[in-house]
Amino acid sequence: MHKLYFILLFVLLGVIFSSCNIKESTFIMKLNEYDRSNWTFSVAKSKANDPTGTGQHWFVVRSSRYDENHPDLLVEERFIAYNITNFTDQMSFQQYLATLPIDGIRTDIVPIGGDFYMDSSNGNIFEELSATPKDLEKVGALKEEFIISSVREQIIGEFGLSQERGEKIAKLIYQWNTLSKKRQMSSDDLANIGKEILGFDFKKFQQAFNGGDRSVIDELIKIAALKNNISPEQVNKILNNLVQ
Repeated sequence: MHKLYFILLFVLLGVIFSSCNIKESTFIMKLNEYDRSNWTFSVAKSKANDPTGTGQHWFVVRSSRYDENHPDLLVEERFIAYNITNFTDQMSFQQYLATLPIDGIRTDIVPIGGDFYMDSSNGNIFEELSATPKDLEKVGALKEEFIISSVREQIIGEFGLSQERGEKIAKLIYQWNTLSKKRQMSSDDLANIGKEILGFDFKKFQQAFNGGDRSVIDELIKIAALKNNISPEQVNKILNNLVQ
């Protein structure tokens, strides 16, 4: 059940991105949508150079698997390098795979310190491409705008929220993710963002659901409906999907 709360914040309300450029952000979003396993993908090494020296666009992806009962407990972590030279924002992930160059996905990637990653099968090193502070500042601003916009549209499409409410929740998600990169997030942090989004701590719904307390469930559904200006039927559908 704890994992469901994690899903509420990180999957159903939009894909959360690590620090990366817009092309990589879109790729990560589509990879997470395409892959239906219990792995979560994020950027480990943005704008990693092409180890073959032919000007290709590579980056290193972190694949993380968390404990089902303790979503803050990392069980396993792997690193994969992707060649996204031919990838465009308009492509589906299936279309990307169809245009993938030979050896365009490298799975034997290991961190070797100093923010460097090595392909252990051939010794190639993935390093950061040079960028000016102005370039990085521009990319950062565009990234934030793009992520918030993408998450907002997903929320509106999935839950039928207004543009204003979708924008507010998308910004909350982005701000929360930025903070989570700086420190370990606690149960209180999760509870607080749950209250901001639903109007209550999702644990209350979990407890009522497990105990079969329909009166409490109905009351919480009304709270979430008022908070987000949607119908109780829409909230009920969302919460039912989370606990199935």
